[in-house]
Amino acid sequence: MLTNHLHLLSFFAITGEAIPKSKIQKMAYIAKQMGMPLNERYHFHRNGPYSEALTVRIEELCNLHFLEEKREKGSVTYHLTTQGQTFLDQFHFSPNAFESLCQRLNHCSNVSLEIMSSILYFEQRDGHAGNFIERARSIYEERELTDAMNSLEKQRNVGLFN
Repeated sequence: MLTNHLHLLSFFAITGEAIPKSKIQKMAYIAKQMGMPLNERYHFHRNGPYSEALTVRIEELCNLHFLEEKREKGSVTYHLTTQGQTFLDQFHFSPNAFESLCQRLNHCSNVSLEIMSSILYFEQRDGHAGNFIERARSIYEERELTDAMNSLEKQRNVGLFN
């Protein structure tokens, strides 16, 4: 059980800054698809892949004071606390190969993360994302879709995606 919590804490540690609640599900799904050891199961929700287990695990880490939830101007962010870092240090945690990916993902817009995680979800589930991309053309602006697809392709070209 604590292994899953430890992996999730490492996700917050390597991101290096507060993560908006609206981005966590998408970022974690992308990182998981890349091989980061996050074990939550996902289903498709209107804004992309969603895991109830991830939400519960984040709440547990907040209750343990390993993560802090901050509410400002209608936005909710989470960040690793000193107690959380101390807990990670007990396991000799050090940043890993996913550090730059997680930091870059945190700087992506919600829309880009939604599109990228959805493409990955349907590729994993169906073997292709063609149907999603066709539907996405009626939901997103062409520029948003193109930017997200280019970003995903760029990550694939540097060997970060499976």
